[in-house]
Amino acid sequence: MRVLASDQYTGQPVRSCYEEGGINLDGRSTISPVTQLLRTLESKLSRMYLQICAVILVLSGLGKAHHAADLNLGLQGRATQSSVDNFLGNAINAVDGNPNTDCSLGSCSITATEQEPWWRLDLLSAYEVTRVSVTNRADCCTGNLNGAEIRIGDSLVNYGKSNARCGTVESIASGGTQHFNCNGMVGRYVTVVIPGRQASLALAEVTVFGIEHHH
Repeated sequence: MRVLASDQYTGQPVRSCYEEGGINLDGRSTISPVTQLLRTLESKLSRMYLQICAVILVLSGLGKAHHAADLNLGLQGRATQSSVDNFLGNAINAVDGNPNTDCSLGSCSITATEQEPWWRLDLLSAYEVTRVSVTNRADCCTGNLNGAEIRIGDSLVNYGKSNARCGTVESIASGGTQHFNCNGMVGRYVTVVIPGRQASLALAEVTVFGIEHHH
């Protein structure tokens, strides 16, 4: 904590308004742009490390890691979405391995407000998907995710929104996670879509588990 001075009446330190978690005059928490940027970079570096580890396991064949049912496939997939709300809301943030639910810190994917927004993960090959877990944001707008559908399949027709449905979000509490059992549904693409209405789709984290499908 960076201290500028001490209050002459209470003797308590007066914090810099640029420090992490500082408090401004109206009692709200403030986070400096530098701190926010550093947190975003830390998240990206963490994802890169996890991706490198996953690639090493796959190439080395240790324990047949690419067949392991407990491997989070999201860490080795490619994410995209229908639009981007701002520079902190890239699609890759939903599979960065960082479950932080405060989207203002750059760890969520966020689309613009639009008709039927979607987010899609390319697993790079077909998998028998056993479970998909979705974590909701906690900083605002938590009800936006209600009614979102998880779709799994090999088709990119209609951006993957027409693939078979694994489950539907009824309600996820602020910062909460819901697990969907997909019972081995086969597909290369995992899509999350809010059907039939205008909304902004924000995902704090998505994890996908399954085993590689052999034809």
